[in-house]
Amino acid sequence: MSLIISLIESAQDHYPWVLLIVFLLTFTKSCALVSLAIPGTSGLLLLGTFASASLGHFLLMWSSASLGAIGGFWLSWRLGIRYRHRLTHLRWLTAERLARSRLFFQRYGPWAIFFSRFLSPLRATLPFVSGASSLPLWSFQLANVSSGLLWPLLLLAPALSASVCGEKLCLSKRFRKSAICSRIRISTLSLNYF
Repeated sequence: MSLIISLIESAQDHYPWVLLIVFLLTFTKSCALVSLAIPGTSGLLLLGTFASASLGHFLLMWSSASLGAIGGFWLSWRLGIRYRHRLTHLRWLTAERLARSRLFFQRYGPWAIFFSRFLSPLRATLPFVSGASSLPLWSFQLANVSSGLLWPLLLLAPALSASVCGEKLCLSKRFRKSAICSRIRISTLSLNYF
């Protein structure tokens, strides 16, 4: 546990690097097909413990994570538009599935994009397919930005709430290490819900 505590203290000294890592994690976690190979959700939950140092740190990390999430979905949508004519050559996406996805987006519109952010298998492919299905930019961005602001907030909130509770309970500095450990435990326990 002392190794984890020293890593957290070191990361708080190099906070701009942590923000870059958070941006890259959420960006790759939101990119088409790449997100299946990147274990970003658990990393974001654990990195949330760094954000819990203060409200300013939390807002910076939330901004960084939101920008990465919004950018990753937007890039996936653009790639879907660019390579829509080549999609029928992919094994997993036949012409029939593409036609069904177009009907799906016509029926549900931006709600499909909004909820795909919270479901890992859909997060990896739905923005890509929505671009290939010619979902309009304004409709896509409405769902992208709103879900891109909410998703990181839900991932980082457990660590912030643990920090607030821990700070109220810790009256002296000797309990600081146990408060950090409790933040890590709460962050890892919340993995079951995301």
